[in-house]
Amino acid sequence: MTPSPFTVYDAVVSLAGSDKNEALTTRLRGEFLARTGSFTSDDPWFERRSRAFWDDALTRGGLGHHFAPILGPAEAKVARTFARAHRGLFEVRPESGTRVGFRDLWSSAVFWVDAFDPSMNAGIFHHEGGLADARLVANDEGSVAVLPGAFFHPDDATPSIGLVLDEARARGMTTDQTLDALLSMEMRFSTLSRVKASYAYRLGSEAKTRGA
Repeated sequence: MTPSPFTVYDAVVSLAGSDKNEALTTRLRGEFLARTGSFTSDDPWFERRSRAFWDDALTRGGLGHHFAPILGPAEAKVARTFARAHRGLFEVRPESGTRVGFRDLWSSAVFWVDAFDPSMNAGIFHHEGGLADARLVANDEGSVAVLPGAFFHPDDATPSIGLVLDEARARGMTTDQTLDALLSMEMRFSTLSRVKASYAYRLGSEAKTRGA
């Protein structure tokens, strides 16, 4: 039986968080903050941004591959799938039963997701309509899981995000460049008071430094 991707995910995060791997994790965290905006443990958005960081570290950062050799064979196979995760900006549509439709507004791909980490299950099924920057992985049985760090943008930013996607395509930006820029825009939106989503969510407004 294939191990749960969430069990393997937690195992990799635990290994990465150990003292002997501090330098590697600190480097990846610094790169993530530089791309998406700085935050600290005192910020109200610390938890959700930290989860987004771990998604990034296990997939693009390569921690799944890095720690696979010290996991069991079945767990290692799952850990290596993290590097092949599909990152997208998803419109999430809960359906009857346990499946949820994920429509990627960036690539136009559509997925049916049926595996969720218990800690995020309620958020997926009862979110308030904002677009989700998320990573999806599939196993050999065809089950598709969303990794725990799915990040929901505010619903009122959706119209502005559509314009950002159009401009990003025109500029030839990659998926990661575009979605990282959106994370930075959300940081600006959260940090500055009395700022409308239409002001924060535009290319060139990314939060390069804290409070910028």
